[in-house]
Amino acid sequence: VEKEKLRGDVVAASVLLAEPEFQSEHHSIDAEELNSLLRSDKLLCSPEYFNIPEIRRKSRLAEADGTAFHANSDNKEDIAKDKNEWVCRVALYFAQALDGGLFGPRFTLSHIIEVLPVVSAQTESSLSMILSWLLHVRNSDMKSTFVVTGEFKHIGPDEQCNEFVMGALLEDGFIQSQVQRRERKIGFAMYCQAMLARETVSARLKITICRVVMRLNLTEGDQDAKECLGLALMEVLRYSTHPLLRVYATATLINLTERQEALKLRLFTMGIAKLVVEMLDPMQGDDDQLYYGLTLLMNLSSESRYRVLLVGASLPMRLVQILKGAYNQVRHRGRVVARCIAVLAQMVMVTEQRDMLANTPCLDLLLHVHGNSEPSTGLGELRKNTNLCLTRMVAGSVPLMIRV
Repeated sequence: VEKEKLRGDVVAASVLLAEPEFQSEHHSIDAEELNSLLRSDKLLCSPEYFNIPEIRRKSRLAEADGTAFHANSDNKEDIAKDKNEWVCRVALYFAQALDGGLFGPRFTLSHIIEVLPVVSAQTESSLSMILSWLLHVRNSDMKSTFVVTGEFKHIGPDEQCNEFVMGALLEDGFIQSQVQRRERKIGFAMYCQAMLARETVSARLKITICRVVMRLNLTEGDQDAKECLGLALMEVLRYSTHPLLRVYATATLINLTERQEALKLRLFTMGIAKLVVEMLDPMQGDDDQLYYGLTLLMNLSSESRYRVLLVGASLPMRLVQILKGAYNQVRHRGRVVARCIAVLAQMVMVTEQRDMLANTPCLDLLLHVHGNSEPSTGLGELRKNTNLCLTRMVAGSVPLMIRV
């Protein structure tokens, strides 16, 4: 690196500085000075090193961001705000440069994280400082001073961060390892909960958090962590309108609720029955949302006490509505129809619902699906679920049995 003098950085920055509109009248940077600047700790810790007012007047990058500059202002707070916003953009630039922007897959943030356990304590401290600066957790008030700490603590409600770096550090498990050093798994669960609950966090970062949570190795002793995450994901479903985020949040809840009766009871107490039924709107949701929502209901309807609550939320009629819209499309929407009938097979175990569904088109729809789901067509699961549902519906009902 020393021999090459960070050639990629120098070339990229030199091209930018060579443009006349960007060039400062009173300040020029040659390649050697720029190279020294890129390696200097002052870049990380001391924005005063740069001649900010001059750069501010000529910076086309800032104009593209739509930032309102106070070029002729003597107000120190305005100048500090401009300077801190510029440093935030520099942090984002360097983060993207390090994460494959210079050398592609040969050098990314993941490579830095991988070597942390094997380097000396001094090197680890230096790398942590760099990652901390790239993450750039700071007060949302841009007039306040940013301080590099090298620590990775909970992000407060009045703080912001570089989401590009946060996503990379979460995916590589770095944030999890740092938080769990101090607070174990419940600490990381609370960290994720806080991020999911914040309106200012983008849907993309929340999707990354969902993927990380799905990979967590939570055991029976981590009930507090599961409840913390489950409630946070439920709030995402309640308030988010982003379709892909809702799918990820639902899939994550499926993993968390599997054979977790205590968590299910807590979620039902918080109103998940009505929430999920509203989410299964065949007129608005796509097939992915319907499929994962129905799969979540397979977990939630495992016990009779939960089925009664789902009946109170009008789930059986919603299932019939989904079936009416998809029963004649089994070859294209087979997995949705199969999952819908599987949930229906669990709901008809409630006697009152079995009698009530007898007066709906449900039976005719099931018979139609049964006749169009031969095992040879690759719809064996659909036929199996249909047989189970029909068997439970006609059990103890002579008129229905005769009709079938």
